Amino acid sequence: MILKDQILENHTLVCYSLDAFLLLYCVVFTVFFFREKVSRTPGIFDQSEEPLRPKDSDPYQVLQPTKPKVRVQV
Repeated sequence: MILKDQILENHTLVCYSLDAFLLLYCVVFTVFFFREKVSRTPGIFDQSEEPLRPKDSDPYQVLQPTKPKVRVQV
């Protein structure tokens, strides 16, 4: 019975250690996430997501293919 008790004690120690590590991991990365979210100014994303094109160009212009389509025979 002593061996079984030692294995069970060792198992619970490993489980508690992993739980503590995962809890600490979640807390640290949650803090990093919110710190990054709060530190950014809201106007930056609006400008960077806008595609780079001249201001006077039509945003809905039709693109012309540069290569002809290749037909695959089955």
